[in-house]
Amino acid sequence: MSLVERSRAGDPDALLEIVALLEPDIAELSRRMRMERSDAAQTLRTRLIGLVLQKPFKF
Repeated sequence: MSLVERSRAGDPDALLEIVALLEPDIAELSRRMRMERSDAAQTLRTRLIGLVLQKPFKF
């Protein structure tokens, strides 16, 4: 089972692992945003978690 699937199934450790894997990218992106770096990083983490937990689109 992928980390995304495990996260959607309610596994908080899988969700933390996804965030940890993307932390270098979050840090890089937060430097480029026009807001305080820590606020930018937290905003990116929050959006990432929302995207991971979002129900997949079905046709």
